[in-house]
Formats: sequence, C-alpha cells, structure tokens
Amino acid sequence: FGKKVVINVDGLEWKRKKWGWVAKKYYLFSEWFCSIIATRIISDAIGIKEYYKKKYKTDSTFIAYGANIEKSNNVGILEEYGLKPNEYFFVASRLEPENNADITIKAMELLNTDKKLIIAGGANYKSNYIKNIMQTKDERIKFLGPIYKDGHIKELHCNCFAYIHGNEVGGTNPALLKAMGYGNMVFALDNIFNNEVLDDAGISYSYNPKDLAKKLQQIIDKPADRIKYQSRAINRIINHYSWPKITNDYIRLFESLSKNNR
Repeated sequence: FGKKVVINVDGLEWKRKKWGWVAKKYYLFSEWFCSIIATRIISDAIGIKEYYKKKYKTDSTFIAYGANIEKSNNVGILEEYGLKPNEYFFVASRLEPENNADITIKAMELLNTDKKLIIAGGANYKSNYIKNIMQTKDERIKFLGPIYKDGHIKELHCNCFAYIHGNEVGGTNPALLKAMGYGNMVFALDNIFNNEVLDDAGISYSYNPKDLAKKLQQIIDKPADRIKYQSRAINRIINHYSWPKITNDYIRLFESLSKNNR
C-alpha cells in the first residue's frame, strides 16, 4: 500500500522444541516474508543480523533491547519465600526445553553447598518436560512457579548469589539484560547470542551439567570473585544497553526513514 514497514524480527522462534512441524514451517515462512516486505528489518542482536544476511541476503539495522540499573529496596520480600540474601542461585524464565533448566538442575545436584536453587517460572500448557524436571529429589531446589507480584522478581534478582541463564533461542534476551542491570553475578549458556550480550561480564558454560557445576563451585569457594563480574555487568548495561541509547537508536532510524519520504 505504499507504506513504509519496519519489522523487529526478534529471535529464531522456529527452533523452539514445543512447536510441531506446521508451526515451525509457518515461522520459517514468516522469516522469509519479512525479508521480502519490510522496508527495514530490525535485528536485536548481531547474531540475528548475520543470520538474515546469510540466509535471506537481507541486511538489517541492529538495535538491541535495554535494561535499567536497579538495586534492592525491600529485602523483606525474601521472607515470603523462606530465603536469605546471597543464599541461593536464581533462575527466572519460562520452563521450556530450549531454556535448559534441566542442565541447571543437574548441575545443582552435583554441588557441594548449602545454597538453594530457586526457579521462578512455568508454562501455560501441560509439559512432560516440566513434569520430569520437577521430579528432582534434591531438597535444595525450589520451584516458585510464575511470579507476578510487583517488585518480587526484582528482589529475588538483587539478593541472589548468582543468576543462571540457560536460554538458547533468540537474539538479545531481555531476561539476561535485566539480570545484568540488577548487578547479578551471571552464568550464561555458551551460545552466540548470550556471549554477544555478556562479553566479559559473566561466565559462560556448556551444555554439560558438570561444566556448570564446576564453575558454580569455583565461585562458591571464592565468592570475592563475584564482585568484578557484578561491576562489569552493570557497566556493560550502562555503556551498551541503556534505554536512552536504545530509544535514541530507534529515533535515528525513524528520522532517516521519514526524511526519505520528503
């Protein structure tokens, strides 16, 4: 219709294990269709930008997501969950296979520590994956389910010993940025998207639970090392993923498209 169309393509949705072949084909078709009809595609990660360039010969504009720098202001919220500051590892994500909570759980079962593993999140459909991971016999592992109370996720983040990010699908993940903005010591699954965001502001781990367990144990045994990673995480958000930077990137893009209309 002669209108300029800008599409943020987000991540690689077709890779999610929950989708059947029809849904996967639909998402792949959508990727291709976006590359045809969009005046400009926005990629939220360099890895996504390179994916569209290689697969569809389509260039795109890289604009990530952002996060805020926040600190704890109501540590008493932890009492509702029977927790104390720095006495637990934290995971906050949907419990879907490609978020790999099973790796974290298996790693936790190998650890020599009194710390707990707190998992916040669920799924809005019945899942054998969730059923299986909840069968763990490790009493240190607690499933909180989805949490919607205002400020609770923030306090769980800000007071955890470390945050574990197992997501593998998609580009710049808002949950990872949020954890870094809260000043978390971050462990992230080793893949192109997480590594791009984290850089040297955290520790990456492989799909092998023993690798994650080894790296968690090292920080448990030398907790002072957390400080440098926490500081790096905050600085990385300030320098690369602040909301003022992200919104200015969008403004510049829309202004350039508007000027081309005149």
